[in-house]
Amino acid sequence: MNVFLFLLSFFLLFFILFAMLGLFSLFLGAPFIRAPKKRREKIISLLNLKSGQRVMDLGSGDGIILRELSRQKITCLGWEWNPLLCWWSKFLNLFEKNRTLITIERKNFWKYPFPNVDAIIIYGVPTFFEDLKIKMEKELSKETKILSIGAGFSGLNLIKEEEGLFLYSLKQI
Repeated sequence: MNVFLFLLSFFLLFFILFAMLGLFSLFLGAPFIRAPKKRREKIISLLNLKSGQRVMDLGSGDGIILRELSRQKITCLGWEWNPLLCWWSKFLNLFEKNRTLITIERKNFWKYPFPNVDAIIIYGVPTFFEDLKIKMEKELSKETKILSIGAGFSGLNLIKEEEGLFLYSLKQI
């Protein structure tokens, strides 16, 4: 009976945490939607990063893409605004072999300068893309790849578009 109560309590707590994640996202207007495996594979393929390179995920969610990239010896940085997702991502990273290559921080990317990275992953919320484009052009190297999921930027050099994924360069044509 004690084991049953323990398991029931665990699943109830788990359900409550994920319900809170949904409510937090609802009020901030940035929903958490985990990318399916085939989409994650396509993202990793389009980025075409090499061992030792650095990638940043803006709105890293549960960190699944960063964990998969770390398995290729890529240094990963995730900025997540949602405190519950940030905590959950850090927890999941504890079980990752290459966890030292992954850093998850609770940050609002409007308030901090972008670090030097080889690629940035962005989840498409077109309402702020113009301001984000200006910030990226000021703070990132012209060599930085930008992968937008779900929506495209205007005024950036589009390298490739595939299945709702848009790969850009800051280099001018």
